[in-house]
Amino acid sequence: MNLAPKARIVLCGLISEYNAPEGKVGARNLWQLIVKQATMRGFLIRDYVPRFAEGGAQIAEWIGQKRLRVDEHVVAGIDNAYAAFMLLFSGGNDGS
Repeated sequence: MNLAPKARIVLCGLISEYNAPEGKVGARNLWQLIVKQATMRGFLIRDYVPRFAEGGAQIAEWIGQKRLRVDEHVVAGIDNAYAAFMLLFSGGNDGS
């Protein structure tokens, strides 16, 4: 409900929904795309492999300028690697 007119919506990273036991939630209020004349587009990382170096440099610059905040979720110990990996699929990694 808070889309700006002519908004551009990027879809990327829905991994937490891949194995959701309650099923896929899905988008709501899609009619707002029409009302606000907005566009929605999905992105796949594989489409940008040739630009990884450029992207890495830009992200590093933004982090250095404090224009981009990095939240990490750190789990200590190799014994916890599997459980930590599985947090990707449940949405349990919270960036803290």
